[in-house]
Amino acid sequence: MKKSKFFLIATAVTALMGCSLAQAAADAPRKYLTLAVSEGTSGLRDPAALIDKYAPFANALSGKGEREVRITPVVSFKELDAGMKSGEYDFVLARPADYPARGVRDYGYRALMKGKGSGSIIFIADKKSDMKTASDMVGRRIGIPEETSYAAKVVMAALAEQKILLKDTKFTYHKEQEVIGYAVGVGMMDAGAVMTYSKTGREWEKNGGKVIYRGRNLPFQPFIASNKVSGADAERVRARAIALGETPEGQAILKAAGMPLMEKLDDPRVLTDLLAYLDTGKTASAGAKPQETMTSILANNAVDDAGPRRAQAVIVPNKPNSVASAQPAARNPALTVAADKPANVR
Repeated sequence: MKKSKFFLIATAVTALMGCSLAQAAADAPRKYLTLAVSEGTSGLRDPAALIDKYAPFANALSGKGEREVRITPVVSFKELDAGMKSGEYDFVLARPADYPARGVRDYGYRALMKGKGSGSIIFIADKKSDMKTASDMVGRRIGIPEETSYAAKVVMAALAEQKILLKDTKFTYHKEQEVIGYAVGVGMMDAGAVMTYSKTGREWEKNGGKVIYRGRNLPFQPFIASNKVSGADAERVRARAIALGETPEGQAILKAAGMPLMEKLDDPRVLTDLLAYLDTGKTASAGAKPQETMTSILANNAVDDAGPRRAQAVIVPNKPNSVASAQPAARNPALTVAADKPANVR
């Protein structure tokens, strides 16, 4: 009887010790820190390619004798949101900016840094256009980024700020922002909206184009940290990321990852205010229906004995995900829309 009682007590003690050890192991910090990287629908969707692209950046954030930073590739917004909600990721570097912003607002992450400077939406027009202000776009043909994109949300917020309803314009959605610039440049659109950090946005004014309205400055490329990450680890990672912008070698690492120089960000309101601003755009988009949707543009500058040719244009009505084809047309055709490959700019 005594042996039986002893056995039961010993078994219970062993079980309790096992549970305690398992809990201690679960509570112990990992030997590495996870950095979730997502490029949204506009970038890489292959996990291995994401790891290869950002590995040098992660290595630069790691030091000898310190917790290594490892890339966790994330290829869907659903996965990104779930990982932030569960606290699976120690750090998050993702675009578009509204996803990290939700990590701060909804899931207890803290702002750590962002791309240096800011981005904004600009409404562009041909240099000869008579439009001077945002209100001049009412009744005009306007090209805007595809309906589900982050850029489109920024467009709607900018229009709402100017008390302009999208339904009062003749607008079309475009998958590529370069398409918008091309359409405006050849007169297919009276105006267009692009982000300042897009290729078209960076080059429009340099090439002599007109900007008729510039939206408010917004944060881009946010880098956030879980509240589970120690202050020392968070500060170390931030300091090293920012320091990369101070040397040619570091700048090369950032450039290889397609990243801007980084700057400190402590105020969470910079990100939460972004979400509040985007929410205002719902009033501008209410009841709006697009004109024909142009999927992509290919400018074919082939030259033959008769002179330069361009691709013949094709319009695909109200089919944002369809792909139009383009064939070289006869000499100097009247352009409407030309198409090339499908794009996925968000």
